[in-house]
Amino acid sequence: MKLVLAVMMLVGNFAFAADMGDVMSQGNKMVDQAKAKAQDIMAACKEDKVKYCDKYNEIEALKQCLKMNQANLSAGCKASMGLK
Repeated sequence: MKLVLAVMMLVGNFAFAADMGDVMSQGNKMVDQAKAKAQDIMAACKEDKVKYCDKYNEIEALKQCLKMNQANLSAGCKASMGLK
C-alpha cells in the first residue's frame, strides 16, 4: 500500500511539474504581449502632455481631471489605448 501511495505521489508531482511549465510559458507570452503593447502606447503618446490629477481622493474632481486629460490626447494616442 505504501508503494502504491509513493508511486501516486511521484506521478502526481511529475504531472504538476509539466502543468507548471505550461503555465510559465503562457505567463511569459502574456508578459511579452503586455510589454509590446506598452511600447506601442509610449511611442504613440510620447508627444502628448497631461495634467497631474492631484485630487485623487475626491472622486468627482478626479473624474473631471481624467476626462480633461483624455480629451487632450492625440488621436493616435487614443487609438493605441483603445479609446474613442
